[in-house]
Amino acid sequence: MVIEKHICRPVGCVTALVANGIIAVLVLMSPPGMAQGTSTAVPSASQYVKGSLCTQPDQVVFSCPLARNGKIVSMCAAGNASPHTFYYVFGRPHAVEMRYPNDPAASNDGFLHSILGYPGGTGGYAYSFVNNGIKYIVYSVSGKFGYESDGVIVQKSGSLFALADMECSKGKMIETSSDSLTDETLKWRVDNELNGRALPDTKK
Repeated sequence: MVIEKHICRPVGCVTALVANGIIAVLVLMSPPGMAQGTSTAVPSASQYVKGSLCTQPDQVVFSCPLARNGKIVSMCAAGNASPHTFYYVFGRPHAVEMRYPNDPAASNDGFLHSILGYPGGTGGYAYSFVNNGIKYIVYSVSGKFGYESDGVIVQKSGSLFALADMECSKGKMIETSSDSLTDETLKWRVDNELNGRALPDTKK
């Protein structure tokens, strides 16, 4: 939830702090030659949770259409009961371009979480994972005077710079309001490359 434009989580309010696709895109779609998940057949649009690529009855953790191309980035929690398995999806309802992990029965070990740190009362959170040497970062940042920025970043694993940063369409991001679901993501390992820091910039 957002309090005075500061993100609050079960660990407390984050103040002075807060991916084809995540997290998280090269045109949020990976550029030619970039490794990504295998394209798969997808359900009809009516089988998705509204505003996302999460398949019903799964729950939305984070989802938005991208401002540049309208493709959707979603972080999802499978099923209705805890503990959940989580997955990331990128593409359109009729054409999913990437799903991570590909195996629905896979563990959550590949996902990391972090609290982002910025000066001046701005902060946020991010979910990240690495797939075939590419890191995807799904993020949400907010601050004073109504500042908000959400989207997905893609970068080569180990690089200081992002290959692409694709923002969500303004006002279209949705996220879970479930404290118990958020608690589950907080049990993921911390992303030490991001935690307490700002998101990576694209190299100019």
